[in-house]
Amino acid sequence: MPRGKSFQRAARWGDWKLIQFSEGSQPELYDLNTDIEEQHNVAADRPDLVEKVTAWMDSQHEDPPEFPVQNVQHSAAKYVR
Repeated sequence: MPRGKSFQRAARWGDWKLIQFSEGSQPELYDLNTDIEEQHNVAADRPDLVEKVTAWMDSQHEDPPEFPVQNVQHSAAKYVR
Protein backbone atom coordinates (compact mmCIF):
# COMPACT_ATOMS: atom_id res chain seq x y z
CA MET A 1 0.00 0.00 0.00
CA PRO A 2 1.76 3.21 -1.10
CA ARG A 3 2.02 5.96 1.48
CA GLY A 4 3.60 9.39 1.77
CA LYS A 5 6.42 10.36 4.07
CA SER A 6 4.07 11.55 6.83
CA PHE A 7 2.48 8.14 7.45
CA GLN A 8 0.79 7.87 10.86
CA ARG A 9 -2.22 5.91 12.01
CA ALA A 10 -4.05 4.85 15.14
CA ALA A 11 -7.14 2.84 16.05
CA ARG A 12 -9.22 2.12 19.13
CA TRP A 13 -10.32 -1.49 19.64
CA GLY A 14 -12.41 -1.60 22.81
CA ASP A 15 -10.06 -0.62 25.64
CA TRP A 16 -7.03 -1.01 23.37
CA LYS A 17 -5.30 1.65 21.28
CA LEU A 18 -2.82 0.80 18.55
CA ILE A 19 -0.53 3.51 17.15
CA GLN A 20 1.97 3.32 14.30
CA PHE A 21 4.10 6.43 13.75
CA SER A 22 5.81 5.56 10.47
CA GLU A 23 5.49 2.94 7.78
CA GLY A 24 7.56 -0.07 8.73
CA SER A 25 7.84 0.99 12.38
CA GLN A 26 6.74 -1.31 15.16
CA PRO A 27 3.17 -0.55 16.29
CA GLU A 28 2.60 0.48 19.88
CA LEU A 29 -0.30 -1.00 21.85
CA TYR A 30 -1.83 0.48 25.00
CA ASP A 31 -4.54 -0.80 27.35
CA LEU A 32 -6.46 2.41 28.00
CA ASN A 33 -8.42 0.73 30.80
CA THR A 34 -5.26 0.56 32.94
CA ASP A 35 -2.93 3.01 31.16
CA ILE A 36 -4.87 6.11 30.08
CA GLU A 37 -1.64 8.11 29.71
CA GLU A 38 -0.20 5.56 27.24
CA GLN A 39 3.03 5.04 29.17
CA HIS A 40 3.33 1.23 28.89
CA ASN A 41 3.57 -0.21 25.38
CA VAL A 42 2.32 -3.82 25.64
CA ALA A 43 2.62 -4.73 21.94
CA ALA A 44 5.28 -7.37 22.69
CA ASP A 45 2.92 -9.02 25.18
CA ARG A 46 -0.06 -9.09 22.77
CA PRO A 47 1.21 -9.86 19.25
CA ASP A 48 -2.15 -11.50 18.49
CA LEU A 49 -4.01 -8.25 19.10
CA VAL A 50 -1.41 -6.17 17.25
CA GLU A 51 -1.81 -8.44 14.22
CA LYS A 52 -5.62 -8.34 14.39
CA VAL A 53 -5.90 -4.54 14.70
CA THR A 54 -3.18 -3.91 12.10
CA ALA A 55 -4.98 -6.19 9.62
CA TRP A 56 -8.25 -4.36 10.30
CA MET A 57 -6.60 -0.96 9.75
CA ASP A 58 -5.04 -2.20 6.50
CA SER A 59 -8.44 -3.42 5.28
CA GLN A 60 -10.13 -0.09 6.06
CA HIS A 61 -7.57 2.21 4.46
CA GLU A 62 -8.37 3.98 1.20
CA ASP A 63 -6.14 6.60 -0.39
CA PRO A 64 -8.15 9.77 -1.12
CA PRO A 65 -8.32 10.62 -4.82
CA GLU A 66 -6.77 14.05 -4.09
CA PHE A 67 -3.49 12.48 -2.92
CA PRO A 68 -0.68 12.45 -3.62
CA VAL A 69 -0.71 16.12 -4.52
CA GLN A 70 1.84 16.88 -7.20
CA ASN A 71 3.33 20.09 -8.58
CA VAL A 72 1.95 22.27 -5.81
CA GLN A 73 3.78 25.53 -5.27
CA HIS A 74 3.23 27.41 -2.02
CA SER A 75 4.02 31.07 -1.72
CA ALA A 76 3.83 32.64 1.73
CA ALA A 77 3.88 36.09 0.08
CA LYS A 78 0.23 35.89 -0.93
CA TYR A 79 -0.76 35.28 2.72
CA VAL A 80 1.34 38.05 4.27
CA ARG A 81 -0.23 41.50 4.55
